[in-house]
Formats: sequence, C-alpha cells, structure tokens
Amino acid sequence: MIRLAVVVEGETEEAFVAGVLRPHLMEFGIETVPILIASGRRKDGGGDVHVDILISDLIDALNEGEYSAATSLVDFYGFRDKGDRTAEQLEGFILDEIRRRRNNNPPVRPYIRCMNSRVCFSRIQRHSTSSEDVELDRILRGCVKFETNSVLRKT
Repeated sequence: MIRLAVVVEGETEEAFVAGVLRPHLMEFGIETVPILIASGRRKDGGGDVHVDILISDLIDALNEGEYSAATSLVDFYGFRDKGDRTAEQLEGFILDEIRRRRNNNPPVRPYIRCMNSRVCFSRIQRHSTSSEDVELDRILRGCVKFETNSVLRKT
C-alpha cells in the first residue's frame, strides 16, 4: 500500500482529501492522509500559508518514514510571502527548496490551487451527496496537475 501525505491549508481541503480523494485513490492502492499545515493548526481555518512552513511540513511528512510520497493542497491566494511568483513558479521554488534541503530528488509534488477551494469544492457538494455520484475523474483532471504513477511509484 502506498501512503500519500497531503499537506492541506484548512478544514475545507482536509474534508475534501478525506471524503473525496481518499476513497477514490484507495481503489488504486493509495492511502491518502491529510495533514493540516502548521500555520492552520495555530488559528481557525486556512488562508495563512507561508512558503517556509509548507516546505517544512512536506519535508517532515517525508522524514517521518510512514509516507511513500507527499503533496500539498493549498490555495494560491492564501500565501503571505509569494512575492511576484505565479502558482507554477511557487510550486517549482518549493520543489527546488525541498530538493536542496534534503539533498535528493524526493517523492514530492507541491500543488497550489489558483482558486479558492471553498468555491471549487462547494460545486462538488451541490452536484452530489456521495463521492460515488461525483464525476470524480473529470474533477480531478481539472484540479490535479500530476500523474499519480510518476510521483507515487515505489522505488
């Protein structure tokens, strides 16, 4: 069984990972575990994401040894220290920094949404009351930027 740590920004993302991604990815032998980002644990809700805290949380998840890979699910608007970077540039910076700090090519793929997750995920809930009724593949193609096999392949 592959264990995937998903560092999330707040309760909305945590509920999405637990209620939608986890049941779907279990069909492929991937156990998905949401981990609330450190800044989210210190206050109510999300929206207060710092690059260094996200990097540290992703590294911590990998260093714990119980996860095969790690990713993130955070909203771009919530970053307090993104500067002029786009979401893609920020993802690249985070990945490069993790590689530098760990001195390797870790099984990690940061993911930063360019839209408020409450808007995206509330549309899913309006269309369905259960994950079986949701057109999950279509939703995931629009929301997820990586192939699970390339990031999660066991070595």
